[in-house]
Amino acid sequence: MFLYCILVYEHQSEEIFSFIPPERAESLKKELKKLERFPKEVRLTLMMKLIGYIISRVRNPRMEMVHSSWITEVLKREDSQVALAIISEFPEDYQKQIAKSLGLSDQPIQDSGRYSDDVKEIIFQIFCNEFVSMQLPLEPGLSLGTLYLFREEDLMVLMKHVGVRELARAFVLAGMDVLAALVSRFPEDLKKDFLDGVKSGKQDPERQKLAARRAGKYDPASMGLEEAALRIGLIKVGSVLFNRQDDARRIAQRLPMNLGSALIDVDIESNAVEEEEKEILETIQDLVAREKLDRNYVDSLYSTPMDSAVMKP
Repeated sequence: MFLYCILVYEHQSEEIFSFIPPERAESLKKELKKLERFPKEVRLTLMMKLIGYIISRVRNPRMEMVHSSWITEVLKREDSQVALAIISEFPEDYQKQIAKSLGLSDQPIQDSGRYSDDVKEIIFQIFCNEFVSMQLPLEPGLSLGTLYLFREEDLMVLMKHVGVRELARAFVLAGMDVLAALVSRFPEDLKKDFLDGVKSGKQDPERQKLAARRAGKYDPASMGLEEAALRIGLIKVGSVLFNRQDDARRIAQRLPMNLGSALIDVDIESNAVEEEEKEILETIQDLVAREKLDRNYVDSLYSTPMDSAVMKP
């Protein structure tokens, strides 16, 4: 398949075909003949989609992207021998994360040999079906649907900044004294977001009411402002993705289970308004511009640099 992709994109020569069985070579030539009319750029796109299609259907597509707390929660319900057989299928570094979460030794896991390779394959596939696939998107581009490609720490930064704006919007009607007291308790890097939230809350009463419903689920006084902001941010993103549960679940699976659950356990009363998805994407751009998110890293995740990216709702 890799050779096929090369042939689609690059110049085809008889020398390359000599490495393929004659029957397959003739069949391949006929297939490739159909693509000759396309320019090289189009063939590159076709090649990338083909590779994406293959990757999306391989065994265990990027399961290591799922936070280990989600994995261990499922493993706790399994027989110990079944759990060991499952853990042994993961790469060694990820095995150590899971073992640590389960309170086991951080040595590489060795299953008991109780199951044959074929049976382990079936067990592992059943286990993987407990989760939404973390496969690479076929059409990469910055959107909420591809936000799960972010690192855990970057998602935490984003959710906190989104939540601070929402928290500020919720308290707009409380008066300037309360707002001044609140903003003074945030670190400097969050104050801009708070003030942006105050401004938008004053301009849009409906969104202010929605923000108040979301913020009302947590008590900032008892849990701390930043922790409350983080969880409110999770609720907001979950609300935007309320009708796209697979997208919401992928993002949730990147985070510790106690936080990711807040993103997917959203009720209908918190449901989003149309403009909120655009606002979250604009927040990402703002965080990149302020160097709260690494521009080079974010650019590396997507096919188009941030400066020229078309934000996809």
